[in-house]
Amino acid sequence: PHIVVVACDLVSLSDHEWTAFEKKIIKTELLSRIAGIHIILVSSDPSSKTITDTILKSFQARHLFRVSTQQESKRLVYTTHAANLGPGESVFYSKNQGQYIQLFPIADTGATSAGSSLRSDST
Repeated sequence: PHIVVVACDLVSLSDHEWTAFEKKIIKTELLSRIAGIHIILVSSDPSSKTITDTILKSFQARHLFRVSTQQESKRLVYTTHAANLGPGESVFYSKNQGQYIQLFPIADTGATSAGSSLRSDST
């Protein structure tokens, strides 16, 4: 069995002391990785104030739906593709693989399929 913890709306979870909260996130992520627990952080605001570089370095994978700007996309998944996604499309980036995969919706089923968009992060 796998244990998955989902933290929705990252900004609303923090009190106003963001630096202390960020340290707690990093510590929790490290301890959970040792214990085999998967943590998913969800944020509707992927700006650098919310998803800091420290948080980005600590988590092994990222899954994005469309973001507002190409700069935001490049910072989060090292490619501008997340700024140009259509409805239902998303980008998954694996730090371990150094690659991203663009996912496409399949008809009306709600399921997704990995397209032929497997790329290295140098793209």
